[in-house]
Amino acid sequence: MRYLCLLMLVFAPYFVIPSLAQSSYYYSRQGQKLEGNIVFHPSLQGAKGIIKPGYILFSEVGKQKSQKLTPEDISAFVIGSDSFTVVHNLKLAENQSKEVEDVVQVVEKGKMNLYLHTSRPGSEITSPSIEKYILFLAAKKISLCIYDFDKQQKEVGALFESNPRLKELIMSGKVQVESIPNLVKAFNGASPGAYSSRPTAQND
Repeated sequence: MRYLCLLMLVFAPYFVIPSLAQSSYYYSRQGQKLEGNIVFHPSLQGAKGIIKPGYILFSEVGKQKSQKLTPEDISAFVIGSDSFTVVHNLKLAENQSKEVEDVVQVVEKGKMNLYLHTSRPGSEITSPSIEKYILFLAAKKISLCIYDFDKQQKEVGALFESNPRLKELIMSGKVQVESIPNLVKAFNGASPGAYSSRPTAQND
């Protein structure tokens, strides 16, 4: 059975961007933009979903003291060329009883947005990261976290119903979860009439 939870071979529990050569900033819930240094700590995940949401440590330029900011404090942030946002009503496991809000990386934007949720299991800092794709169909404001592609095939296909060719590919069982970025790009019209089953490289 194919699962979307892709174990990373690197054991980096967070993104560290100490260099001022890369632009790092965040937006508060009030829309204020604040520039500085950001260290991103992904969430902790248990068998039934998120144990502890992700957060950032933010320090102003030239200052060493950092401030911990959670999804309740921020709406989005940027580290170098990587953009992150806060997504609400997330269901990250089949047996998760309560929807949560957490930080996700923006992979693609358009008619359908594609996000990548990164977490690590339990409290083990050295554990491999777990990655899950999240689809968001803007027109219907429907989001879907893919935690078991085989079981969720119909749900994923339904989001692509306005593109019968792509929906048919998904429902045929010939598409693997690694091809989700290419499917979303084709759906958004980035590659009109073309589709490759090769996975798109992700920004770690």
